[in-house]
Amino acid sequence: MEENHRNLGVLQTQVVGIQHYDGNLKENETVKFKRDPSNPHDRNAIEVHNSIDKMVGHLPREYAEFLAPLMDQDRIILEGTAGLHEERWYIPLNINVSLSRKGEIIFIPVEEHDPASTAHQKVLELFNEWGRVSERRQHEIIAACKEFFSNDIHPETLLLMRLMGVTEDDDIEEDFYEDAPEVSILEVMSELENYQEYLNFFKKEIADSDRGKTTHEMAKLKFIQKYGEDKQQFMLRAILNELIEEILRKKE
Repeated sequence: MEENHRNLGVLQTQVVGIQHYDGNLKENETVKFKRDPSNPHDRNAIEVHNSIDKMVGHLPREYAEFLAPLMDQDRIILEGTAGLHEERWYIPLNINVSLSRKGEIIFIPVEEHDPASTAHQKVLELFNEWGRVSERRQHEIIAACKEFFSNDIHPETLLLMRLMGVTEDDDIEEDFYEDAPEVSILEVMSELENYQEYLNFFKKEIADSDRGKTTHEMAKLKFIQKYGEDKQQFMLRAILNELIEEILRKKE
């Protein structure tokens, strides 16, 4: 008899690094997830495969960091569906998350008094409210959960927060250059020699955009900054630097 699993909700994320693999995904295609603990870049790496088991890319690091430990402990079951692929660097992805029998421990009250366990108990109480409260209360829950990002929290705690749509505050103006890899501007510009199309694209977007469209493009910039590989982030910095210099020249 098929075992019933407790459904927790849906994570909305992306398949990244798709430019490095031959596999592809169609809209609404079911995907499979495979752990790759021997990955030299990230021991939490989770591979994404299409329905014929061909590798398409990876889950973003910020999702793998809490999903991987729970997968390794057989606590969660992931079922993914691809969204419409309109960008060259990522594919939208919906992940339905269910608990295995082992995973039910997530909902058992903790007795420890360490900060991580205390944080989990508070987030668990908020998560149990989540599905039956008003949108206003949901906003209050998200605000209340944000403080726990600064703690050394358990993977299951982060999972519950992500399922409620809780994310760390990201401000592109403040953290764009934070922890940037050391690289000279000459190296960056040399990488851009074959990417003039990107610079032209951003110039056109800025020239043609209205307020709503500009907001959408800023979201794309933040996505590249957060999930892009080093070379992609270098290119983005160089493009923005050149645009800023052009704007300053016009103001002189």
